[in-house]
Amino acid sequence: MKGFFSSMFARLTQNLGYKLLALILAFWWWSYAQSQQYPRETRTVSVKAQVIRAGSYVLLNGEPTVRVRISGFRDDLNAFDAGSLKATLDLSRAIPGRQQTLPVLITAPANSPVELLDRKVEVEVTVDTLLKKRWKVESHVEGTSPRFQVSHVTIKPHEVIVQGPASRLQRVRRVYVRLTLTGARPMQMEELPIEVVDAMGVAVPDVEATPSRVSVAVSLRETQAFPIAPPIVGSPAAGFRITGWDYEPKTILLSGESSVLKSLKAVPTEPIDITGARGNVRREIGLRLPDGVTAQGPERVSVEVHIAPEPPAPPTHEP
Repeated sequence: MKGFFSSMFARLTQNLGYKLLALILAFWWWSYAQSQQYPRETRTVSVKAQVIRAGSYVLLNGEPTVRVRISGFRDDLNAFDAGSLKATLDLSRAIPGRQQTLPVLITAPANSPVELLDRKVEVEVTVDTLLKKRWKVESHVEGTSPRFQVSHVTIKPHEVIVQGPASRLQRVRRVYVRLTLTGARPMQMEELPIEVVDAMGVAVPDVEATPSRVSVAVSLRETQAFPIAPPIVGSPAAGFRITGWDYEPKTILLSGESSVLKSLKAVPTEPIDITGARGNVRREIGLRLPDGVTAQGPERVSVEVHIAPEPPAPPTHEP
């Protein structure tokens, strides 16, 4: 038995160098054949950089996107999720207020089937100091209406915090909510977005308001034409009667809160007393307007009441 194993070992070790060389060549040929059938490819993917250690610094134009090369077999590359790559941009050594080139470190998940060819890339960024400022919120009215005007706007809260890069914050001139008179109607505490604009009325980029929406209530003054209704009181002298009356103007434009004007049918005036009159009565009388309502024109009305003798009674004929 011992001789059998000795004989086998001698045969296996005979020409051992040639046998190892043949094995290496076979493995190399197999690897070459595999690489020709399934070649490795190189692709470039986009990865959005994440900012770390920013402190009081902020990037203008937002976080940059970098291009990263990866290598692997086609099936692995097709299945690979570029979002699993992590790109890190460290701002701890950045210099605010100028454009500069900073390194972005790239890392891949452990046991990734693809090879990461770029572990560090460079990107040009502009770094600025992050600032905050308190601003009063204004109202900006757009459009026109023949009947309505804004009389009062209530905004809650009336101030917001505007935050952004120092160079952007310097451009801010107005913080407001936008109102429109087209199809105007009173608003009861509706939520409207905050707009932050520069001197030209253009939205300032990279800034945000906190809160981003505020509650707004709008009171409207309405302008509407109403008929004038002069009241006549008293009676003419015995034997006289009213034959008619005339007055100018007959209508007038009133401006006031919509809720008040809605209750009006006609505009009263001071009364015209014709007690004991024996002829026409002419008066200049004033309008009686509700509180908060104004007239768009003269507030005096010219009235003339026509009074004439009663016609004689027809003669009676005795049979």
